[in-house]
Amino acid sequence: YQRRVHGRRGSFHKRIGAGAPVYMAAVLEYVTAELMELAANAAKENKKNRITPRTIQLAVANDAELGGLFQNVTLASGGVVPNLRSALTEKKTKSKRKGTKKAKKSA
Repeated sequence: YQRRVHGRRGSFHKRIGAGAPVYMAAVLEYVTAELMELAANAAKENKKNRITPRTIQLAVANDAELGGLFQNVTLASGGVVPNLRSALTEKKTKSKRKGTKKAKKSA
């Protein structure tokens, strides 16, 4: 009856515990501090004084845990992460091909 009337699957409580907002605030603070630290390091590596969406994008892409968390997130003005395949960056070695010199006719 509840699913048909309210359009929900499962039962959801309207009340939460007293410690839940505090815990959620602590998690958000930790993730934000981690993100800002990595973005500041990325800005210093690029010799910039400001943290821009681009530096946040680079910081997230270079961190495995935040990369997984922000996997389906698009940052405005973040740009794309530089990614070159190793097959494209390998230097090709010149293979010495034997020439097909015509044999001189001796008369």
